[in-house]
This record gives sequence, C-alpha cells and structure tokens, in this order.
Amino acid sequence: MLEVFRSASAAERVGAAIAFVERFPAATELLLVGASRDAADDLARRVTAARGAMFGMHRASLTQLAVRLASAEMARLGVAPATALGAEAVAARAAFEALREHALGYFAPVARFPGFAGALAATLAELRLGGVAAD
Repeated sequence: MLEVFRSASAAERVGAAIAFVERFPAATELLLVGASRDAADDLARRVTAARGAMFGMHRASLTQLAVRLASAEMARLGVAPATALGAEAVAARAAFEALREHALGYFAPVARFPGFAGALAATLAELRLGGVAAD
C-alpha cells in the first residue's frame, strides 16, 4: 500500500507517518522513504521506542530508493551510478592526463590547484543537466 501525505508542518508529517506504520502488525514488511536516510531512521526509532521490537521495517532516502529501483536496468545497460567523489576522481585523472599531454591550454596554469578537479566535475554535471551535448 502506498500512501502520500503532504503538509508544511514537519510535526504533522511525522505524526501521519507514525500513524501509518502503527496500522500494521510489528512483523510486517514496510518501506519507509524519507527526505534522507537519517530521517527514515529517526522515524523507525520513534516507532520502535513506542511499540517495542519491529521486524521488516526497511528505510531509505528517495535517492537510495531510486538507485535500488534502477539497479537492474543499469546492470543490463552496463552502467553504474557515480558519486560526486567518483566524478571528481575522474575529472582529476582527465586533468592529469591533459596536463601531461599539454592539451589544457587556457586552464593549464590552474589545473594543479586543489579545487580544479571539483570545479571541473561540478561544471560537467551542470552541463549534463542542462542538456549540453559533448562535441
């Protein structure tokens, strides 16, 4: 059963979530999706503290749920999600290779600075989100 509750009040949202969980027996498989994993964990702790032991309560952030749901299709396509740290590592490696081959031109003087890889990764992510095609 899927239930969505919207409110500007955090107390109302938490109250509705607790009421939803309490409608089920303690051993029911439930998936709590929160704005963050910590938020879902906090809700699970509150319910468990009030009810006692619970089994089968799974928690995830919306991003974690999306990754979980997309994982089979991503595996079929042979792709994997990249973290911000992973993107920065790839950008650092690309900058290193471009520096070695003297291919950076304008950016060569700053490419060795500590923030360059992060700035490059963030810029590439913004271009990707903006739908700018690579030429």
